[in-house]
Amino acid sequence: VVLYHLAAATGPEFEAFLERTIIVLDPCLNPDGHDRFAQWANSHRGRQLVSDPAHREHQETWPGGRTNHYWFDLNRDWLLLVHPESRGRVAAFQRWMPCVLTDHHEMGTDSTFFFQPGIPSRVNPLTPSRNIELTRALAEHHADALDGLGSLYFSEENFDDFYYGKGSTYPDIQGCI
Repeated sequence: VVLYHLAAATGPEFEAFLERTIIVLDPCLNPDGHDRFAQWANSHRGRQLVSDPAHREHQETWPGGRTNHYWFDLNRDWLLLVHPESRGRVAAFQRWMPCVLTDHHEMGTDSTFFFQPGIPSRVNPLTPSRNIELTRALAEHHADALDGLGSLYFSEENFDDFYYGKGSTYPDIQGCI
């Protein structure tokens, strides 16, 4: 949706925004898991769309699409850089040094949409307080937009912001939100 909006939106205000902005999208961090998920979903879906979370299409078997070929969650490899995908991703991050990085991915069929910040008591003490403030400001923007749509979400209820090896926290020590 974001990519379509960036490619299709028009108007002087939006064109001025694009003139001043560099946007880098990493659309699929986990090709093995993505292929595994696509194979599952395409094999088990029917002609009629079914939103029931109990439907077979939405109940992917282990190891599922979350992990790579070695069953490792690449979203936890931003610091250790064990896997080549992670090394490439972090090299691109260091080359571009973005101001904002958003970490959007699946949450499973039994969860609503999550956005940072995570649990307030689980923030790494090295994270600058300004990062925490700016992340909260972005969260308020997300909450307002999702409230306007009547969409369910959660924030500050799960997931820590302590371990810097995740896509949502690695930017915190790199001068990025």
